[in-house]
Amino acid sequence: MKSALTKIYPGITNGSIGLQVSLAQLRTIKVTLIGEVVWPGNYELSSFATLMNALYVSGGPNKIGSFRDIELVRHGKTVVKFDLYDFLLKSDLTKNLILNDGDVIRINPYSNRIILKGAVKKPALFDVQPQESAADIIRYAGGFADIAYKEWIRVYRMGLRNKEIISVPQQQLSSFRLQTGDTLVVDSLANQYANRVTISGAVYYGGAYSLQQLPSLKDLLQAARLREDVFMNRGVIKRLKQDFTPEIIAFDISKGLSDDERILLQREDSVQVFRITDLREQYAVTINGEVNKPG
Repeated sequence: MKSALTKIYPGITNGSIGLQVSLAQLRTIKVTLIGEVVWPGNYELSSFATLMNALYVSGGPNKIGSFRDIELVRHGKTVVKFDLYDFLLKSDLTKNLILNDGDVIRINPYSNRIILKGAVKKPALFDVQPQESAADIIRYAGGFADIAYKEWIRVYRMGLRNKEIISVPQQQLSSFRLQTGDTLVVDSLANQYANRVTISGAVYYGGAYSLQQLPSLKDLLQAARLREDVFMNRGVIKRLKQDFTPEIIAFDISKGLSDDERILLQREDSVQVFRITDLREQYAVTINGEVNKPG
């Protein structure tokens, strides 16, 4: 354009003449979307439109459409195969080509699709390439959730005649190959503690404590800080035996605080100390006779 205008305006060469060019209207192109598209058909787009623009206006893949196998066909030949996961998960748009007039975009049906459930950050359906493993899919989902039980992953698989369950250890996730129809389930951690003891009653800081840091009754009582109105002659430890039968162990708080009688705690012990007012007998006065409300 510059060379053509220089013939008409020679001053452009030495800078004595300046020109400003603006586009009043962009031309449009026609592209066709076929296959497993939400809204297949012909579309008129800007001449600067890309493959992603066409997928956006057409609604993208439908329920059985592949996110990993999208073809751009130009003059009867496949120009590029586009993987939406490259954009969604890696922000890679190197294959997001500018479209030409007459281009055809074909979305093929999915080949391998699995379900990921449970304690992951983004449970969803995922299209799987043949070379991808269970570890890749969990990475696509953002990784394990904080509450995930990571040692074993359960895989439900459709066998030839029956359903199957496969237990996959965490160290084998990177080598475990998936099949279409697989359902991966990541369990949450069990709702139990490996080192919890609790204390309640006449203390300032009741609640749960670590058995490792406070292994004895004396340590726990000192950490929880006894109130001034505590009944010093009696407290109880509620404990489950190995056969899961309950056991109640009474103790004298004064002796529990001394070094002469060291009482060791066990996992899930519950210590309760009482206030003096809790143990007092409640007094009652009875009135009878010629009154409006006897009692």
